[in-house]
Amino acid sequence: MVQDLLQSGDPGQDQAQDNADKAERLFTSALKKQGENIELYRACIKFYIRSDQKEKIPELLDEADSSISDTLPEFQTLCVLFIA
Repeated sequence: MVQDLLQSGDPGQDQAQDNADKAERLFTSALKKQGENIELYRACIKFYIRSDQKEKIPELLDEADSSISDTLPEFQTLCVLFIA
């Protein structure tokens, strides 16, 4: 049994990656339908931070309407850090 786990890799890690991928797809789909929803953008940004995908935040905000980006100044600093 242990040998099977070693050969197949860490199933917990695979499950976590699957969950992160599913969450990102859900956020992407929701943002396409509700592109003006500031709270949805905040939730997506927090997801990227918690899942160590901060490099995706600048792209997310670049694709957003300028009113969304202007409403989220607290995350603009992160964008500057990743662009530099």
